Amino acid sequence: MAGDLNASVELGKIRAAATAFSRDLMNELSDVLNPETYPEVLKQQFEGKGVEITVHGKEQLEEMEMNGLLTVCRGSKYNPSFVEIRYEGDSSKPLVALVGKGVTFDTGGISLKSGKDLSSMRMDMGGSAAVAGAMQLLVDSKADVNVVALIPMVENTPDANSVFPGEVIRYKNGKTVQVGNTDAEGRLILADALIRAGELNAEYIVDIATLTGAIVAALGSEIGGVFGDEELSSVMKKVGDQNGDFVWPMPLVEAYDKSLASDYADMNNISSMNFAGSITAGLFLRRFVPENSKWLHVDMAGMMSKSSASGYYAKSATGYGARLLADYTVEVSK
Repeated sequence: MAGDLNASVELGKIRAAATAFSRDLMNELSDVLNPETYPEVLKQQFEGKGVEITVHGKEQLEEMEMNGLLTVCRGSKYNPSFVEIRYEGDSSKPLVALVGKGVTFDTGGISLKSGKDLSSMRMDMGGSAAVAGAMQLLVDSKADVNVVALIPMVENTPDANSVFPGEVIRYKNGKTVQVGNTDAEGRLILADALIRAGELNAEYIVDIATLTGAIVAALGSEIGGVFGDEELSSVMKKVGDQNGDFVWPMPLVEAYDKSLASDYADMNNISSMNFAGSITAGLFLRRFVPENSKWLHVDMAGMMSKSSASGYYAKSATGYGARLLADYTVEVSK
């Protein structure tokens, strides 16, 4: 009995530490955590833990044709990065890819955000923080999973080199995207990561991002939205119900897909409608999902931070998603 109790206490410490790591990443200032320093933080955090970390810098991204990252980060003084963290707790299990949006600061670019205080936009890398925390939890608990974290890192800022509304990006898979709004940048870099997940033959893919204000309007600040495979959405909901990172299954309404049409490219990065923004963002991402992968998209914009401590969540960055992704990975790996 005492052994079981001690094991439970140790597991609790591991889960708390992983969530705290996610919070620390999100709370960090953007002049400290940027697309060039972020990879080094992750390398240091996972040093000696039996994981393989690969950092792709700007030159490698050009070779890999990750044109979403290269375009979004054009206005920044920092170069973009793409980090892969591979953990093989059991290499015989299906590969799970955890994709996290890593925008270390989001001004909106040329489509500049309004508001008197944009300091919380340093947390627009909350999806990547969730993925990093999930990886720490899985590694430290020695989970029997086969998982890879894919983290695209950019800073979205306006200057003379920034992408302008109306420009067209051609992706490695041949699809073209017109940038209708530079503030819808998260989906532009996640597209690169989804293509990469396909190259790695991931059977399961989960992307997580502080993607849309629309999900906050729909679900508020106590629950995230999950889109994609209906059966797996139900699995994730049950996981969240148990661990406190609550999520609610949302629809991908086929009739809205046509709202992404563009006269200049295969699609626009924003919808022509003034409603259902979180759904159309999910529909955009779905166009880049590998054909043979089972995919979920989590919009955590409403769960990014709290104005006061509540339940599992501290004031400011919540660390939402670390436990959700880790426990989901374990569940689909059984």
